[in-house]
Amino acid sequence: KGYPEGHVHLSRFMIVPVMNGDRIVAVAAVANRTCPYGDADVAQLSLFIHSVWRSIEARTSQDERLRLQNRFETVLETAAAGIILLDWNGRIVHSNRSALELFGTDWENMVGRHVSERDWTVIHPDGTVFAPDEFPSARTLATGEPCENVLMGVVRTDGETRWITATTRPIVDPGINRPDGVVISFADVTANETAAAALREREEFYRAVFQRNRAVKVLFDPETGRIEDINDAACAYYGYSREQMLTMVMWDINTLPRDELLQKMALSKAGKQMIFRFQHRLADGSIRDVEVFSGPVPMQGRTLIHAIIQDVTERVRAEQAVAGLLREKDLLLRETHHRVKNNMALVQSMLSIEASNAEDGHNTDTLTDAARRIQAMASLYDKLYRSEQHHQLDLAAYLPPLVTEIMALFPEHSQVSAEINVEPMVLPAKMLSSIGIIVNELITNSMKHAFSQPRVRTTNHAQDRISVEARHTANGAQLIYRDNGPGLSADFQTESETTFGFTLLNAMVSQIGGTLTTAKPPARGLEMVISFPLPAESR
Repeated sequence: KGYPEGHVHLSRFMIVPVMNGDRIVAVAAVANRTCPYGDADVAQLSLFIHSVWRSIEARTSQDERLRLQNRFETVLETAAAGIILLDWNGRIVHSNRSALELFGTDWENMVGRHVSERDWTVIHPDGTVFAPDEFPSARTLATGEPCENVLMGVVRTDGETRWITATTRPIVDPGINRPDGVVISFADVTANETAAAALREREEFYRAVFQRNRAVKVLFDPETGRIEDINDAACAYYGYSREQMLTMVMWDINTLPRDELLQKMALSKAGKQMIFRFQHRLADGSIRDVEVFSGPVPMQGRTLIHAIIQDVTERVRAEQAVAGLLREKDLLLRETHHRVKNNMALVQSMLSIEASNAEDGHNTDTLTDAARRIQAMASLYDKLYRSEQHHQLDLAAYLPPLVTEIMALFPEHSQVSAEINVEPMVLPAKMLSSIGIIVNELITNSMKHAFSQPRVRTTNHAQDRISVEARHTANGAQLIYRDNGPGLSADFQTESETTFGFTLLNAMVSQIGGTLTTAKPPARGLEMVISFPLPAESR
């Protein structure tokens, strides 16, 4: 192709390669000598160009080393991990920014000082302070062996505690038997250690409330019945080792059939029933009555049942004994009421016979009145005998038939109507007995004195009538008795009456803690109001 434009003409030409091993790395060329080139010229040019190339290589190597050093320092300073370099004497010769931030100090207070001359305190996980020979750097300098991920707590001068893991590597120069220095790298694990500490705290809380609790506790899967965990108290109670119980299912200790027990577990899991009575079988084969308080607890994506078991064997035996005594008492009381009723019926019959045989009218009336009083009490004992609770009775069940029975003892009862309105109120037998006698005296008074005399009746004249009402009041209860007879005289006072009937009436009212008042109805007739307090159990 010829010479490039402007190039001088070449008359003579010599070229020498620069070799690096078996590879040509450069060439040197000369031309236009006045005489031909010889071997001496080749040797001279080769010596020159190789000297130049070695100078170029040395300069390039130095630049590369500087470039690599700068890159290393950049990496060291920007590393997230804290890095400290110690010399063979334990003195800090370098620290990156991450280490300075981690320890809460600056370059001036870190570099150049011995590692023991620190402003911070280093502690173990249990809070004890590291001894000088326990530091990973001290162990590496002493033994030449690296240390891996040693957990340390750094209590900084600002009061903050950082948790770190320290890893050390010895710096070893050839021909030296001891480490020439140590490289320490630190990783900040404060977040992990805080979480781990919280987990340890929760585990300790679990052990305190479950494992070491004195109550018998079992944690089991309601789907499979498998026992997932038990505490020491459960092992002691059932007589099995922990390892044995963790291989068992609940029907191994519960006497209920498997299917029935699974149904109970489902109720507990759904929160529909929390308290159960079971019989559990111990390791020695004995059967114990237990009361189980259970509830669902979420755990690792599953729902388990936490059960607290209380032995109630002695309580069940005591309850059964008490129930037997109560049945005996109930039978005895029922028999007593039955015999009292029969005896009263016998007395009433005898009084009635005597009354019919008496020749004197006054004696007849006295014996008949006594028979009616006996009838009132006999009616009460008959009701108590037939009721479920023999020591108390509902007034609404006792009073209406009593009124009918008392009125039936009078020949003219068909001419008298009775209005009875009694609110439900359960009263003790003693109070009912007094109220029965009160009602008997009031009805007897009406039948003997208000309706016994002949009266002129018209089509507009109402039938002879009595009214018995019992109702609750703010302060207790009232028994209100009315009749439409001629009524009492204007100067009548119940307290001043000396007849046996009114004396007995006042005594019975006093016995129930009540008061007796009379009132004049809007029309003709009698109205008596007995106010009395109710027992606490009747309110």
